[in-house]
Amino acid sequence: MSNFGIANLAAVLSVGCYAVAIACLIGLEAPLDMRTRLGGAVSDHANGPRPGLFLGYALAGMGGAAGLALAEAASGLFPFWAWASLAAMAVLRIGIVAFRTGDGSETRAAESRLHLVFAVLTFALAYRAVSAGTPAARAIFGANAGSLLAALDWVATAALFGVVACLLIAPLRRWFGLAERAFLFSTLLWFALVALCLTTI
Repeated sequence: MSNFGIANLAAVLSVGCYAVAIACLIGLEAPLDMRTRLGGAVSDHANGPRPGLFLGYALAGMGGAAGLALAEAASGLFPFWAWASLAAMAVLRIGIVAFRTGDGSETRAAESRLHLVFAVLTFALAYRAVSAGTPAARAIFGANAGSLLAALDWVATAALFGVVACLLIAPLRRWFGLAERAFLFSTLLWFALVALCLTTI
C-alpha cells in the first residue's frame, strides 16, 4: 500500500473516531444546566452519572488523534510538529482517563493534580497541532475548507487564552467551563475536518 493509501485509511478511521467523540461530548453536555456548563470541567463527567459516556469520549478522541497523526505523517503534506503533537496527545490522554478530577477529599488531591498536569499537556499539544497544521491545511484543501479551518484555529486560540485566564484570575473561574468547551469543540471539529479532507487525497 502506498503512503497515500495509508493516509486515506488512517484518515477514515480518524473521522469515525472523532464523530464518536463529538457525539459523546454532545451527549454529556446536553442534559446539563448552564451553571454546570459554565463552571465545571468536562473531566468532571468521569465522576458524574454517565462515566461510560465520558470514557467513550476520551477513548474515541485518543483513537482520532492517533489516526490523524498517522494520516498526516503518511501523506507527507504536514510539518513534523503537526502530526508529532497529535501522536503525543494521543498517548498523554491516557493520563486523562487514568487520573480523575478530585471530589474535594484529601485522598483524591494527588490524583487530581496529576489529572491537571495531563490536561494542561494535552491542551497545549492540541493547540500546537492546530496552529502548526493550519497553514499546510489551507494550502492543501483550498479556500473553502481552508477558511473554515483558519476560523476554527482562531476560535481555539481565543478559547485557550480564556482557559488560561480563568485558571489564573479568580473572578473568571466561574467561566472556565465555557472557555474549555469552546476549546474542545473547536479543536475536535478542526481535527475531524482535516481527517475528512485527507480521505480524498
